[in-house]
Amino acid sequence: MTARMKGKVAIVTGASSGIGRASAIRLGNEGAAVVALARRKEALAATVDEIHRNGKRAIAVAGDITDASVREEVFSRTRSEFGRLDVLVNNAGITLEKPIEDFTLDEWDKVHDVNLRAVFATTQLAVPMLREGGGGSVVQMASVHAFASRPNVGPYAATRGAIVAMTRQMATELGRFNIRVNALLPGATMTEMLVQSAGITPDPEAHLAKLAQRHPLGRLVQPEEVAEAVLFLASDDSSAITGTAIPVDCGLLACL
Repeated sequence: MTARMKGKVAIVTGASSGIGRASAIRLGNEGAAVVALARRKEALAATVDEIHRNGKRAIAVAGDITDASVREEVFSRTRSEFGRLDVLVNNAGITLEKPIEDFTLDEWDKVHDVNLRAVFATTQLAVPMLREGGGGSVVQMASVHAFASRPNVGPYAATRGAIVAMTRQMATELGRFNIRVNALLPGATMTEMLVQSAGITPDPEAHLAKLAQRHPLGRLVQPEEVAEAVLFLASDDSSAITGTAIPVDCGLLACL
């Protein structure tokens, strides 16, 4: 069977852990050359090393996605190392948890800078390279919080809803260049972010177990399951799909 991403080049942001790491490795295993971006240098190197161990191509760019010079470096390295771009996975994201009245505007701005502003700016840089290659795919990582939320995640939920709206708009504008733009809506996924969130509760293990039971499948989503959806949207298997948001949530949205 031919690798679905053979000859393709993909940029994955937030690739040091969780969904980003799983997506970078999955795309690499399907033949894509991967440009992996994240802040944590050692963890990022581990992602790239895993891709290399599988006999595939990948490079690491360590830095903060909110830094314009880092974004420029990502695309400069992509062009110099691989000469093209076919897929952008906007995965990097953060959250802060506290009641609405306790958030500062600086904290609001911090979440929006990573989760929304940087996504827009990164996609802007990707469009010319995608057009040069005759089109491609942009995969945005949103969340079920775009449609149904809970207390204490106001800025995060706002950015996830905005990502879905931005995805639809970008799809309508970029379709004429054969650039598809879609979003994924993970449910509670076993990532460092989720573990940290559970860590502020009195009983983290009980919290995660209760959270798992809220999903109709009775369990949490695994990063590798979201990575399979990333691969689908990145590949030609989804060639007629653009402007949509797809839940990968063990059924959570169905019962909220």
